[in-house]
Amino acid sequence: MIEENRYCVEILKQIAAVQASLSRLANVLIKEHMEECIQEVIAEGRSAEKVEELLGALRSLKRLDKAK
Repeated sequence: MIEENRYCVEILKQIAAVQASLSRLANVLIKEHMEECIQEVIAEGRSAEKVEELLGALRSLKRLDKAK
């Protein structure tokens, strides 16, 4: 769109749509990770490292969200 010299507002709307889609995807992945991977490691007694790993990923997502 930029190379086509499209109107800035159109480009910004597309960026917003992509960001919203990625945010929804991240939420789905977090939910699935918690339902499958985290429950599995809790059952195995290895939850501390995986919970920290998930918290790190959530912190990264939060930083990206603040950049908006």
